[in-house]
Amino acid sequence: MDAGIARRCVRLVGAKQKECSTSFARRSRACKRYASPAPRSDARRPRTPYHLRMAPRRVSLLLALAFAVSACSSDAVPGGSVAPSQGSGAPAATNPLASSPASDAPTRAPSVSVLPAPIPPPEDGPLPRPGTYLYAQQGSETFCSTAACSTPRPLPSTMTVTLRYGGRIAGRPDAHRLDITMDIAQGRTVRVKAASSQTDVLVEHIEAEFSESGITRSGSVRPSPAIPLLSFPLREGEEVSRSFRDGDTAGRFTRKVAGRETINAQGRQQPARKVESTLTTTGDRPASIAITMWIDERSRTFLRLAVEIDVPYEITRYKASFTDTLQSAPASR
Repeated sequence: MDAGIARRCVRLVGAKQKECSTSFARRSRACKRYASPAPRSDARRPRTPYHLRMAPRRVSLLLALAFAVSACSSDAVPGGSVAPSQGSGAPAATNPLASSPASDAPTRAPSVSVLPAPIPPPEDGPLPRPGTYLYAQQGSETFCSTAACSTPRPLPSTMTVTLRYGGRIAGRPDAHRLDITMDIAQGRTVRVKAASSQTDVLVEHIEAEFSESGITRSGSVRPSPAIPLLSFPLREGEEVSRSFRDGDTAGRFTRKVAGRETINAQGRQQPARKVESTLTTTGDRPASIAITMWIDERSRTFLRLAVEIDVPYEITRYKASFTDTLQSAPASR
C-alpha cells in the first residue's frame, strides 16, 4: 500500500475507530484493507513512520499502567496477579480509566489507611500502669466562713496517687474498672471510680473525705451520665461540655485540650499534652473543682496536676490550691 494513503488512513482511522469514517476512506479499497486486516496470528502491523514514533511511547504507557493497576487496584490478589472473573478461567479485564457501574454490592474499603489510631495498651495491662505514683507538691489550704477565711496552711511537700484496676466492664470488653485514690494530706483524700479503656476515661463516682479537729466528713457525687474525663487520642483544640445530675443536684463538666508543653518531671524534660477541665455543681451548697493535667500521651501518665478546690464543709467552705509534679512512677512489669 502506498505510504501516502497509509498516512491518510492513520489520520482517519484512529485508536477509537473500528472502521474508516470518511467518504474517501470508504471508497479506498487499500484503506479498508489497512483498517480491517485479516485475522492472522502472525500478522504484523504496517510499520509507518507514525508507528515507529509512537511504539516506544505506547510500550512505556502500557507498562506504567500495568504496574499501577497491579499495585493499587482493589481487585488484585496476593502475588500481584489479577483475580479471575467468575465463570471463566481468563483474567478479568480491568479498565482503570472507566468509571465502575452502579451496584448494590458494598464498596470495598481502600487497602491503605492514613487515619491516626490510638496507641494500644501494652500486653501486660491497661494504661496508665497500676501502682502508686509519688508527686512533689506545692500549695496551701484554708477554711472560709461567710465572714472571712482562716490563715492559709501549707500542704505537705509530697502527694501520692494510687491506681487500681478491677475486672472488665460488661458490654465493653476493652474497658476496665479503675479506682484512683489521691492522698493530698493527712485527712484529705479524694477517691474516683471510673471506667478506663483504650479510647476514654469515664468518671462514675467522686468522693472526698475531710478530717479536721477529730471530725470526719465526706461528700460524694455520682454523675449521670458519666463524665468523659479524657478521650484518646488527645486532639489539640478539642472541647467538651456535658451536663449531669445526681438526684436533686445539677452539674456541668467542661474539658479542653490546650496543646503541648515540655514538663520537667522525674528529673528530665518530657513532652506532655495539656488538658484543662472543670466540674461545678449548683444548688444551696455549690462546689467547684478545676484540674489542669499534663499527660504523657504514650504512657498516659499524669506528669503534672494543677488543682483548685472550693467545696462546702460543715458550715464553712474548704478551699485548696496546689500543684503536683511527678517524681516516680511504678516500674514496668
